[in-house]
Amino acid sequence: MSNIGLLNVHQYSSYFLDRDKKLDLDYELAVEDNDYYDNVAKFGGSQTLVDTPLEIALLSYSAGVVDIRPAKAVEMLPANNPKLADLKLGAATYMEMQMARFSGKDAAPYAAALKFITDRSQVSEADIRKFMAQGIAAEVDAQFNKVSFLLRGGTRGSYNAVLTRNTNNQYILSYEDANDVVNTLPPANSLEALSSAMRNSGDFSQSAIDAVREQAALIPAVVFDGWKKSTQNMITP
Repeated sequence: MSNIGLLNVHQYSSYFLDRDKKLDLDYELAVEDNDYYDNVAKFGGSQTLVDTPLEIALLSYSAGVVDIRPAKAVEMLPANNPKLADLKLGAATYMEMQMARFSGKDAAPYAAALKFITDRSQVSEADIRKFMAQGIAAEVDAQFNKVSFLLRGGTRGSYNAVLTRNTNNQYILSYEDANDVVNTLPPANSLEALSSAMRNSGDFSQSAIDAVREQAALIPAVVFDGWKKSTQNMITP
């Protein structure tokens, strides 16, 4: 998702973990506001450790940590746009708060975190709710325009592939091999152009190229477009 959408908290927080999948000590030592650390730690898991994705995400934008974040984290949560960052963090916190309320858990810590975010920034809770609604709509639209599948016939074995049709009706193919290496082909203006790019990459057999073309017809938005056109033809006098 682009950096103007909702924050993928699980992916974002993963950039701050050590080999044991715990918050890297460097970030713990960099925190300048101990009260902030203590409050964040109460959201879930241990009450004294920052050990959940949301806790890590919130702590990452605190004084002392925000300027030493990994590059991939900065791409997802910009350092030069604190208002956008607070909208993203606020939306993530708001959703966790609603889930806590729905499941009968204590939502007070999330409400306190939400108030902390709105008090320190130029965003209100209404702004956060609006941003969250827009982000959810955009995410639904994005999922509607992609299909995930196991692509066999690659020159490096089978790939976990994702084929996306973007807002410009371009096709984008991302594929991950057995070594967790992810490659993404440039946007193609047509399926023919995508097939050509696949041949030129050297990563695919002809059977794999044919399989991607078949999967393109299964993208939900493509299926819906076809259904809509056929329905219109049926009712046209």
